[in-house]
Amino acid sequence: MIDCTKMSKDTKNAYALGYNSPYGNHFPGKNVEGSKSKEEVLSRGGANFDVAEHALWGEIPEDPTGMMSGPLRIGHPEHKGIHRTDSGAALGVVGINYPPVQYSEAFDVLDHLIMQGHAAPLGVHVSGGGATCRIFSRIGGCEIDRLTETGSTRKDELGHFLNMKAGHTGFDAIEFELNTVCLTCLNGQTFKRRDAYFSIRHSGSAREKLMQANEAIKKIHVAAQTEANTFAGMAQTPMTSWNYRQFAEGLLNLSRGEINGDSTQLKRTRRDNDLSTLMALFVSGRGNHGASTYDAYNSITQWLTPDRESFSDPLQFEKKWESASSGKTANDMKANAMRVLISDRYSH
Repeated sequence: MIDCTKMSKDTKNAYALGYNSPYGNHFPGKNVEGSKSKEEVLSRGGANFDVAEHALWGEIPEDPTGMMSGPLRIGHPEHKGIHRTDSGAALGVVGINYPPVQYSEAFDVLDHLIMQGHAAPLGVHVSGGGATCRIFSRIGGCEIDRLTETGSTRKDELGHFLNMKAGHTGFDAIEFELNTVCLTCLNGQTFKRRDAYFSIRHSGSAREKLMQANEAIKKIHVAAQTEANTFAGMAQTPMTSWNYRQFAEGLLNLSRGEINGDSTQLKRTRRDNDLSTLMALFVSGRGNHGASTYDAYNSITQWLTPDRESFSDPLQFEKKWESASSGKTANDMKANAMRVLISDRYSH
């Protein structure tokens, strides 16, 4: 059984390849490492503001009935707006029964996690002028033994992270999600699935939300343990380059709904180029040895995960990160890769 409760305290040991932290190259937003409370996290991350609701009004340039001259003001009783109390900036339009939840309430569980030593906050990403907020915290880690091309093993560290999200757009719940990162290459390994993702509705009392959040985080710890054990098994399951090529071809075809020989020349060229890239990542991608099914999975996540240093525009990095971590195409590709690699075809 892999122990997923370890929290690396020595940054140099945890990120031996020269990365200062997984936050610096993996997560978007502002660095809040070392924060000792929820208030400090929100303040350093730019999310320490309250929101309030306001009535909505529309204006028609002219009264269509002709009974009044000038513009006609119309109310919208079925909806209301949400705005920041510090700047007055509008954040979203919601239904009349939608209860706004302050970020200090949504992330209330963070204080408990920090005090108990169960979470180390890393970064805060505020988007839409404050309409949504994500907090990234490390909640544990473990080591697995990976096969090398010579048949020996080498230790790799996995970091388990808790992503918490809340918002005021009218479409946001309070979300808790596991994100496991291979610290050798900083790939996001987790795909969205039922045991690693939980959503809490805005309605209900603060106490009820806190209880639900605590329960969700307990389940996420269990999911991290299960995931680590799966990765440890994959890291000891041999895979040849020939088998990998068959796997990668099938995955690309499945992800794009294509069949070999049944596509345009442009699509075939793109698939051949992507296959060459994946083959290279399997053999010599960061931390890979071209020796196991974990190397195979790692090649896919490395291909999908953006590296902050490759983007001169931070907004482009944030968009790519969102797509890679939450987008349906990337999520389905990781899920399909995992399903195939742990199947009887490769696991025996």
